[in-house]
Amino acid sequence: MSGPKNKNTKPTNWDAYYQHPYPTATFSRAVTGKLLVRCIQRFTEPTHRDVILELGGGNSCFLDFIQKRIAPKEYHIVDNNQLSLDFVRNKVGYSERVFLHKQDVRDFKLSLQADIIFSVGLIEHFTSVDLEGVIAAHFQPLRPGGIAIFAFPTPTWLYRIARHISESLDMWIFWDEIPLHQKQVIPFMRQHGDLLHSQINWFAVFTQAVLVVRKTS
Repeated sequence: MSGPKNKNTKPTNWDAYYQHPYPTATFSRAVTGKLLVRCIQRFTEPTHRDVILELGGGNSCFLDFIQKRIAPKEYHIVDNNQLSLDFVRNKVGYSERVFLHKQDVRDFKLSLQADIIFSVGLIEHFTSVDLEGVIAAHFQPLRPGGIAIFAFPTPTWLYRIARHISESLDMWIFWDEIPLHQKQVIPFMRQHGDLLHSQINWFAVFTQAVLVVRKTS
């Protein structure tokens, strides 16, 4: 079986995705949400969970889950897709705890220090030229001692089979998604902190690598 196709000239239509999420999204989001909460609870103290920042989190499917179980004082979402941010605003209203920022993760600026920053399904949508900078962006507004959590597709045998089936059925929409091996990204992350945890989330259908890094300075 051949590996995933690389069609970077055909970007993902995010407006279409947010209006009609991928068929496996409901299940994979629930699994990933529980995993995120476990990582936060394991690697942070309750007193250091006040400010959480989600990168690429438009129409965040983790917001409610994390608010109920972690209860941060502030939850910030950065995304460059206006429609996805509108969906969040319509869902939560003008909450004093939820802050939306329409910015590109490759060049965003926020005057805050987050305790926790995470992204799910983000870094695999950038070229190798941008990858190091996108990873570095996770650490810029993160306080020393805070944690960054990365979840991204990794090309296991299960991922390859699932994607092959999806492409064969003409259901695949993420043509700019490049599944990443951990060894491709860990060196960039170690420039900013210590790797605390790594695992593969086999239950997410399109398998994800999950890495937790504590910022050192």
